[in-house]
Amino acid sequence: MLTLWQDIKFGLRMFARNPGFTAIAVLTLALGIGANTAIFSVVDAVLLKRLPYPDPAQLVTVYEYQQNEGEMGVAWANFVDWRDRISAFEAVAATRQDNFTLAGLGPASRVPAAQVSPAFFSLLGVAPRMGRTFTEEETTYQTNGVAILTDAYWRQRYHADPHAIGRQIRVDGLPKTVIGVLPPGFRFLSSEARIYVPLASRSEDRTPLQRHSGGNVTQMIARLKPGASVTQAQAQIGRMSEPRIVPNLKATP
Repeated sequence: MLTLWQDIKFGLRMFARNPGFTAIAVLTLALGIGANTAIFSVVDAVLLKRLPYPDPAQLVTVYEYQQNEGEMGVAWANFVDWRDRISAFEAVAATRQDNFTLAGLGPASRVPAAQVSPAFFSLLGVAPRMGRTFTEEETTYQTNGVAILTDAYWRQRYHADPHAIGRQIRVDGLPKTVIGVLPPGFRFLSSEARIYVPLASRSEDRTPLQRHSGGNVTQMIARLKPGASVTQAQAQIGRMSEPRIVPNLKATP
């Protein structure tokens, strides 16, 4: 202990004699500790903690893999086909991250958002705290005039008004009706979405001609049936897919 105390006093005297070096050393330590803390926070949230959904081990993500372009999102035509025909899946949903200009809840502002298919919330085992979620009838560009708010955004812009359901807002200039508010703390992986709208499509997007159009930023997630495995789902999709597309299933982190 005496040696340790002498070393500490010597170090403090050296720092006092070189304030510039001391400042740089302290700043370097602060940046290093801050960076490591931030990285650990991400790893802890994404890799170490269990996902806050029922039976998270049954959740998988599905990608298309094209030889010249690598891993990519799922084309809408393939999503519809796999949703309806893969028996290893209990439920399937799609999501696309976006940013929208939101007006009607005070000054217009740009907010993180997500477009999701109707099964998205039920697949994750999430029920709204108020109102309802989307229906299949609301997935066309003529009928998708509805929106769901996160609990945090509802509190921020509506001041937790219990009569928020049915209010009109404008999303990227288009009218939407608020139909639901999500439970506190809901978040999909690393998404920062504050508002959810239906992931809409046209009938021509679902034709076989669009199988190779690419999914761009559309992410497909699925819940395996009890007893089903990723290998079984991979094999079922592989039998349905053309050689250009190699579906890639991964366990959701």
